Amino acid sequence: MIKFFRKIHLWLSVPFGIIITLICFSGAMLIFEPEITKAVRSDVYNVAEVKDKPLPMEQLMEAVKKTLPDSVSITGVTVFNDKSLTYQVNLSKPRRASVFVDQYSGEITGKYERLGFFTSMFRLHRWLLDSA
Repeated sequence: MIKFFRKIHLWLSVPFGIIITLICFSGAMLIFEPEITKAVRSDVYNVAEVKDKPLPMEQLMEAVKKTLPDSVSITGVTVFNDKSLTYQVNLSKPRRASVFVDQYSGEITGKYERLGFFTSMFRLHRWLLDSA
């Protein structure tokens, strides 16, 4: 009887161990998503030239509002301590939408887009790549 339970334990632990390993690996990758994304898409996250003073916030928000449809509004702005990083302007629609604006020139450098690798890692971590 003990041999039987040892064999069951062995054959059940292998697939569950693989599943747990995949979940842990994908979760570890998701922890480093912001850093990797900033490194890969440095043109969006970094300003072209750091100047003495940024443009006034009102002027930056007006520049962003001009590019948005009427149904979308600005919900917040993230200003980073590092002066070489762009401002992140959060939008009301769609979910987790934001654009990045160069605070010295007023130019929109890009929008937030999750890299395909991290979309796959999220699906693996959350649903084991289930299509639902």
